[in-house]
Formats: sequence, structure tokens, C-alpha cells
Amino acid sequence: MVPRTNEDGTVSFRYFPESLEAAIALVLKRLTREPYADDLKQCQLKQCGRFFFVSVRRQKSGQETGRSPDRYCCEAHMLVARRERATAATIRRRKELKEKRDAKRIAAAKRKQEQTR
Repeated sequence: MVPRTNEDGTVSFRYFPESLEAAIALVLKRLTREPYADDLKQCQLKQCGRFFFVSVRRQKSGQETGRSPDRYCCEAHMLVARRERATAATIRRRKELKEKRDAKRIAAAKRKQEQTR
């Protein structure tokens, strides 16, 4: 960082990064502080992981009220995630129902076996 005197006599600093990594680190540091800290999010879709600004996402969706679209970077990723969750829930429910049916079948077979003794 290089100090610089402004026209009004105040001192400001100019940043000259030594590498690309240093420049990216500075940008990330500034983005994770106010006023951007609550606005910067990461897409929760496993295949994406992209970073986005909630305020920009809200403007693109045209949504003025309601819950912030803060989990996914776009509408398409939200729909993909919703489908994945619904599929996983269906598989889980079917597995639970199968286990219950199997448990009933086993219990009925045991009762029948005990009655024949």
C-alpha cells in the first residue's frame, strides 16, 4: 500500500498488489465485511458453488417482497435442488414403507409359527 495525499490534505492509500492472489485476497476481504457481508452468498447447489450477490439475484427475479433468494445463484439451480430434494425424500419414504411392510410380514410369520406350535 502506498500513501497518497489528496487535494483536501487527507491521506489515502493506494494498493498495488504484488500478485494476483494478493489482489483477490483484498477483494474477498472487502466483500466479507459490511456493507456486502450479508449480501454475498454461495450457491448451495453441490455442482455449482458460485458466489453471488443476493441483491442482484433479487433484482433479476423481480421479487420485491418475501424471502430473499439467498440459497441459489439462479432460478434454474433452485429448481434442480428442489427436484433433488423431492427425489431423495421419495426414496427415503419408500424405503421406510418397505421396512415397515417387511417388519409386519416378519411379525405375522412369527405369530403364525408360534400358533402352530
